[in-house]
Formats: sequence, C-alpha cells, structure tokens
Amino acid sequence: MEKEVLKLINYLYGDNSSLNEPKYKRRREMIEQATSIYGDYGEHLHVELLQLLKGYAIENLTDWNYDSCFRFDVLLHPGVPYTVRDEASAIELVQKLCGTAYFLVLEISAVGPYYRYFFYQEIYDPSNQTLIETLSASPFSADHADILKKVVRYCEGKGLKRLGKEVLDRIVPDIALDLAEKGEVTIYNCLFADTYH
Repeated sequence: MEKEVLKLINYLYGDNSSLNEPKYKRRREMIEQATSIYGDYGEHLHVELLQLLKGYAIENLTDWNYDSCFRFDVLLHPGVPYTVRDEASAIELVQKLCGTAYFLVLEISAVGPYYRYFFYQEIYDPSNQTLIETLSASPFSADHADILKKVVRYCEGKGLKRLGKEVLDRIVPDIALDLAEKGEVTIYNCLFADTYH
C-alpha cells in the first residue's frame, strides 16, 4: 500500500518544493472537489457519523487552513454534550466526567481514499488546574473498541483504507509545506495535515 500512497503523493506534489508551485494546484483542486460534494461534504460525513453513533456527541473540527482532511472528534461518553471549547470549558467538561474524558478522533483524507484514527484522554490535574492529554492508537476500554469497530466498518464501506503510524511517519523527500520543511515532511503531512496531531 505504501507504493500506492507514494504514487498519489507524487501526483499531488511532484518534485516541487513549495505550495506555490503549479503541481500543488492539484492538491488544492482535490480538496475543493471533496468539500463541494453534497454541498459541504464535511457536514455530510458529520451527519452520517451522528447517525452511526447515536447518543454520542461528535464535533466536526475540519480546518482547511493547513489540513487536507476532515477531522471528527467523538466524545466517548454517551449522552454528554460536547462542543468546540476553550480551556475553561474543557476543564469543566472533564470535571463533570469525574476527572477524565475520552475521545476518538477520525481523520479522513480529502486528497486520497485514506483514513486514520487515534484515541486520547484528558485528565484534570487539580494541582496545576490544567488538562493532561494522553494519545493512544488503541481503545481505552471495551466500549471504546465497540465504537471503533463501527467507525472502521463505516470507513471501509466507503472504500477508505486505514493508514497506520508506520506508513504515516515515513519521510517524503523534496516536499515542503507551510508548516513542515523539506526533509521533515511525512506521508501524514501530505495526506492529512501540515502538523501532526
């Protein structure tokens, strides 16, 4: 699968070293095309995920400034509302959940038929009045694993292929992005976001 991914990246970026180069136009065009399907494809995906995971709050955190993917954060606490928030409301949410909140993040590339996911937990540290975030490739509980199975079936039903960390971390030489310099750009940067989440 890595060869297939690199072939797509070569098509999107070629040998150019800057987003201003003509070949990078393909990346922008593919993003524009993906976002125009169904009017707003991100909203379409969001609605489908809400139907799939009834009772779970899901935020569409897609940001086209430096990303080339749709991003959805699923709060893994059924029946608890969740919206994009500032630090104070994030702390309030975690406190309401007895000091720990769990999330599943789904990213779907807008420039290729790929997706990835990861889990994270936020734990409230009362001594510093801050949140401590821990990332994981694996679910934190059996309930989280059940949610993941549904999400994976959904993605595979759309013909998407999951890319794991070993592929996503591979360096792609001769490409520079707004937030990633030549020699540091990874497959993840090319297909999902300039910065690694």
